[in-house]
Amino acid sequence: MKGLILLIICLVLGGPHGFAFAYDIEATRSTLRGLQGVHVLVKELDPPEMEQDGLHKDQLQAYVELRLTLAGIKVLSEEECRETPGAPVLLVGVLGCTHSRLVIYGVSVSLELYQKAVLERELAISALASTWSVHQVNLVGRKRVRQIRDSVKDCLDRFINAYMSVNPK
Repeated sequence: MKGLILLIICLVLGGPHGFAFAYDIEATRSTLRGLQGVHVLVKELDPPEMEQDGLHKDQLQAYVELRLTLAGIKVLSEEECRETPGAPVLLVGVLGCTHSRLVIYGVSVSLELYQKAVLERELAISALASTWSVHQVNLVGRKRVRQIRDSVKDCLDRFINAYMSVNPK
């Protein structure tokens, strides 16, 4: 049922090319200022059938890390992330769903930057919070799931542009 609902939303709101929404405004971009890098974490692909259809989590991880490095954004190891102010983590999510009789996926791609945030009323309390994000929803043929990487690229380009806008070289 969840899959069918996402497919209907894709068709109604996005048409065949999908739609995007973001929390990429001046206020959220300012939270990227001074970042020393990011640790990249790609969530498990859901549903796992996407891997059988040709999209692989480890390839996505390598792709995102390479694009960030080429853009001049340092990719932090897990240990470096823990030692970096804010402990910045760029979370990449790919959530797909399909119906057994359909040959398409409804796919949601998200990039969210999480950083350690402190409660203003109680400075001793901190937690990871999403400070910047972008999301894209598309319809992708089951035999063309590699096109999902294009959606990841689009979202990643938005992150790189946002980062560079507040961290000029």
